[in-house]
Amino acid sequence: MKECPKCGTTYTDDSLRFCLADGSPLNMDEQPTIVRTSLIPAAEKTIALPAKPNAHAASPNAGASGSSVMKIVLGVIALSILLLVGVGLAGVFYYYYSAPTPVSTTPTTQPTTEPSGRKDPDDELQKRIADLVKQLNDQRRQAQNSNASVKPPERTTGSTTAIVNSPGDGFLALRSLPNSQSGERITKIPHGARVAIGACGPVVTPVKRSGRWCQASYGGYDGWVFDAYLNYE
Repeated sequence: MKECPKCGTTYTDDSLRFCLADGSPLNMDEQPTIVRTSLIPAAEKTIALPAKPNAHAASPNAGASGSSVMKIVLGVIALSILLLVGVGLAGVFYYYYSAPTPVSTTPTTQPTTEPSGRKDPDDELQKRIADLVKQLNDQRRQAQNSNASVKPPERTTGSTTAIVNSPGDGFLALRSLPNSQSGERITKIPHGARVAIGACGPVVTPVKRSGRWCQASYGGYDGWVFDAYLNYE
């Protein structure tokens, strides 16, 4: 039984904790409740046993110490593996580099040559370069022979005039001999200048421009010019 300390209202409902009239906390009845154990069957009596300690509940330091031990074990295992690998590599190195080289008893054979149909690219390139150099030397020799074979005509008094047409170099060389290799250059005749032309030799063809070596007079000098660069009037 419960009683309100303010209004004195009593309640028999055990679930109530506060007075329904004024909301004051209810006082519990001080009279002890008598329980007759003789009426309770022996089979329905409940014996409260002390709680067993939880075997899984560990102290706070148990987890930390367990993880430390696991780390130590893993570290020892890793060091052991590294040591084994190092020993294995050292053994392989010693075997391959310190063991004596076996002497071959088989007779040495000469290296096989490449098939005749296969050509070395470097040799082919050198052959082409040699051919080009030979062709250039032949052409130069032919030009020199052609110029040297020109027989200088007898010197005559100039009777024809011509105008120098050499815009590339800007001048025409007046030489001491009818040959560009052996004849020395006496003077330069400017492009567009008028010169007196005398006797001329045969036409020279194996050159850049076909022409003749002719006697010429310019500025008081007498010599030879190549008339491929002249325009006759």
